[in-house]
Amino acid sequence: MGILKKYMRLYRISCKNVLKLNINDDRISTIICLVFNSDVDGYKYLKVDKLLIYEVVTGQILLNKRQEFYRLHNEFLLPVMNELQIKPLALLVTELGAYGKFLDIYEYASLSDYDTKSSLILKHPGLEAYYRNIGECIHGSISIEIMKDLPYAKSWAK
Repeated sequence: MGILKKYMRLYRISCKNVLKLNINDDRISTIICLVFNSDVDGYKYLKVDKLLIYEVVTGQILLNKRQEFYRLHNEFLLPVMNELQIKPLALLVTELGAYGKFLDIYEYASLSDYDTKSSLILKHPGLEAYYRNIGECIHGSISIEIMKDLPYAKSWAK
């Protein structure tokens, strides 16, 4: 799906109502939508704050493979993410409760930033071996979700 359709879906903008959508997708821009309003002569400008995207990765580390998971994660994945300028916001593991569950949260400037960087990481020459080795350290599979801020998050979060 193209970046235009992703933004339109996120902001629930109907295709028939959009006359022009101008997306400035560098890290400091906002999205400006020029939407045709049939009730009023002319156009209505809709300004939306910059949309940050978060990749949330979770899984359960096997108890007897915890140190190997840490080694692979620290020595391969995080350096590759750093090369691609993928910013980790949180790298967590549970100590009480579901012991050994990991949660990584990475920040992206936009959906196109996520698309570009995830495409690059998937082409990395060492990724196949990393997946094979890290897969032996995880019970079941990992979960990867793409999330965005709640509408009121900036009022409450640090």
